[in-house]
Amino acid sequence: MKFLVLFTILLPCSLALNWLVSSIISPYWVAFSVIHLLIVPFLKDRKDWLWFLLTWTHGMAHILHPAFFGIIYNDSYTPYWDFIVHSASMMCIHAYHKEFAPVGTFLAMTMMNGGLLAHLYPPFMGEPIWLAFSFVGIVGAVYHMMLLNKEKDPKVFIATCILWILPYLGYIQGFTMIPYWDSFVSKLGLFNLWFFTYFFTMKVYRFTEKKFALGIRP
Repeated sequence: MKFLVLFTILLPCSLALNWLVSSIISPYWVAFSVIHLLIVPFLKDRKDWLWFLLTWTHGMAHILHPAFFGIIYNDSYTPYWDFIVHSASMMCIHAYHKEFAPVGTFLAMTMMNGGLLAHLYPPFMGEPIWLAFSFVGIVGAVYHMMLLNKEKDPKVFIATCILWILPYLGYIQGFTMIPYWDSFVSKLGLFNLWFFTYFFTMKVYRFTEKKFALGIRP
């Protein structure tokens, strides 16, 4: 699909920009914020600003409370802040499917409770059900992105599902492989640059779609 191709082309550009800015500015959370300020001039309405707020807070949660340093587990890690953002993202279901607002509310509370339980009792993250909570977070990520899909293009929705499901498939290999997979997807910018790349992918996609529509208009 065109959307996935565009994302694949733009992601290396985002990674290069991230390397450049982070080599000049530190600490990294400041560099991350500076990079994402590039999005601000393109924000047009409340959905855009909500998308931006969720994107920035999600990235900050991962930067300030990483689960791993490379492949070394962070003993002080708490998923609570990340899960607060994922919980808020679940409410974006209402913006895309108004009739599913109760589902979004239920999933939001589920994520909030899961994050709080893991925060208060860290061994919970070693249980198989913890992976289920993590996969539920994909739903929030997808509908977070759908704030930008104002035309409700089904091709974009499917592409978004693929983009967020594929990286998480590696986590089902087993707990012993999670540090290595987490390190791999982190290098690909999953937790700090995919949303940024997605935003500009959407802009390019919409631009090319409009050009195509104008080209075939009688």
